[in-house]
Amino acid sequence: MADESIISGTAPPGADNASLPELDRSNAASVDWQQELQELKTAFQEFTRHNNDEIAVIRSERDSAAAELKAVRRQQALTELAAASNFPDIEYLDFVLQKHHIDPGDPASSSEFLQKFQSEHPYCQFLPITPGAGSRPGQKSMTAVNSAKTGKMEMLEDMLSGAPEII
Repeated sequence: MADESIISGTAPPGADNASLPELDRSNAASVDWQQELQELKTAFQEFTRHNNDEIAVIRSERDSAAAELKAVRRQQALTELAAASNFPDIEYLDFVLQKHHIDPGDPASSSEFLQKFQSEHPYCQFLPITPGAGSRPGQKSMTAVNSAKTGKMEMLEDMLSGAPEII
C-alpha cells in the first residue's frame, strides 16, 4: 500500500503532507543517479571496446615481433653451424635439420647429427684444398720463374709448388 502511494504521489491516510516533497526529491535524485550510472556504464563499455581494439593490435605486433626474432635467431644458429661444419648450403642445412627434427640452437645434438650426416653424404661439405697453378698473390709469376731458371728439373719443381694438394 505504501508503495502505491509513493508511485501515485498521494499520501496514505493519516500521513502528513510534509513528507511528500521529500519523497519526490529522493525519487528525482534516485532517477538522476540511475541515469548517471547508465551513462558511466555506456562510457566504460565504449572505453573497454576501444582499448580491446588497441590491445589486439599490440598483441599482434608483439606476436609478429616474437616470430621475427625467432626466425633471426634460427638463421643465426644455422649460419654458425654451417660455418663450423663446412656446410656449403645453409638452406639445405635448414631443410635437413627440419626433416630430422633437430634444433640448430642446440649445439650438441646438431653437431652430432651433422657429423653423422656428412660421413654418410660427403658431397655436402666444403673440401679443404689449396689453390691451383694459377697466379698466386704476392709470389712470382710462372713466366718469370721459367725465364730465370734453365734446368728442366727446377722448372718442374716450380710448377709443382703451385699445384693443388691432394688429400
